[in-house]
Amino acid sequence: MAISKFRQIIEVILKGASKTASDSKKVQKGLQGIAADAAKIGAAFYAAKGGINAMQNFSNNALAVQNLTPAFDNLRKSMGFSSDTLNKLNNALDGTVKQTDLMRVANQAMTLGVVDSEEGFANLFDTAQRLGKSLGVDTLHAIDSLVTGMGRQSIMMLDNLGIIVDSNKAYEDYAESIGKTASELTDQEKKIAFNNAALESAQDKVSVLGDENLTAADSFAQLARASNDFGAGIGALVMPVLDNMSELAGRLISNLN
Repeated sequence: MAISKFRQIIEVILKGASKTASDSKKVQKGLQGIAADAAKIGAAFYAAKGGINAMQNFSNNALAVQNLTPAFDNLRKSMGFSSDTLNKLNNALDGTVKQTDLMRVANQAMTLGVVDSEEGFANLFDTAQRLGKSLGVDTLHAIDSLVTGMGRQSIMMLDNLGIIVDSNKAYEDYAESIGKTASELTDQEKKIAFNNAALESAQDKVSVLGDENLTAADSFAQLARASNDFGAGIGALVMPVLDNMSELAGRLISNLN
């Protein structure tokens, strides 16, 4: 009798264990299904995230252009420059500098008052590019050195491009050209005298370099510039759509979390 009851107990335990194992397998399959769905959701999320990031980069480029454009337009108009100024600067630099950087250094040059004509503007940038290339200095750094050196009458900045200016001689030469003595020059006239001397020195150095030849590095820079500007153009078009997408994506991600 005791043995029979013991067998009954064993059977109950085994059946319970079997059911537990069966239930465990069901739970495991369920978890695997959830994991598979989660993996699909994750893959879709990161694929979408890559697209969103690309659109954000385009929009950031467009925003940078939009932020710089009002100042550029106001400055060029105040100096009597035409709406074609940016194109002339781009041509002077052989299309190797992206639009945002070009507008930034152009705004700097106009703010510091180192240019007085579109032709002079384009020539200034071309001179900086060619001097920089001859010294292994990138175009933006070369423009910054020339523009800042002239705008602030900084001999050290100009020295980065090998430009040497004798301030006293520059003042004397300019004063003589306008019928004054060096001591009679105003601060503005001294600035003009210094900048004239700096440009003359820079152009003398460029004149011995020969004709400008574009290199493979220039070709890569042109490609980078074209790609960046194209992205900025796309960004301007998709920005309103991206705003809506970002809001929707944010809510979707919150719900998924």
